[in-house]
Amino acid sequence: MTMDVRVSAEMTEVSNAVLAGRDVEVYDAMMDGTGRLLDLVEVGVEGAGGAYLLWSEICDRWELADGPEAVAAVPAEAREVAREWLEIDRSLTHEVETFFGRRLSRVDGSASGGLVGHHDVDQA
Repeated sequence: MTMDVRVSAEMTEVSNAVLAGRDVEVYDAMMDGTGRLLDLVEVGVEGAGGAYLLWSEICDRWELADGPEAVAAVPAEAREVAREWLEIDRSLTHEVETFFGRRLSRVDGSASGGLVGHHDVDQA
């Protein structure tokens, strides 16, 4: 069992763009990715909700950041998330679930509940 390849591909594309970007390019990469992920959410692709929530929550914090330290912390976190995603074995369901479980734990528990689990995995 593996994560839907479309979601994994979008996560990988966003992660690569975030790591390649500077300053506002990091934000733009996340925003572009959330748009594509939202398209997947709207057509019911399993797992897209968690990925969308992850990047959109970081974008929201970027928009609300106040002061130089807060502004610098958000792209640093985005890069950390991107590096972590690229380092896991995305073919292993438990690694993908652990990644999203850890990363979505910062988001309201009621919003992230049920986004990552066996329902987010395609059966081949």
